[in-house]
Amino acid sequence: MKNSEQKNWFDNDKAVKLYVKKLEKASKYVYRPLAKEIIELI
Repeated sequence: MKNSEQKNWFDNDKAVKLYVKKLEKASKYVYRPLAKEIIELI
C-alpha cells in the first residue's frame, strides 16, 4: 500500500512538472507568471 501511494505521488509530481513545462512552452507570455507561481509551490 505504501509503495503504491509513493508511486502515485511520484507520478503526479512528474505530471505536474510536465504540465508546467507544456504550459510555459505553449503560452510563454500569458502564463509565465502563473507557471512561476506553480513551480514555487512545488
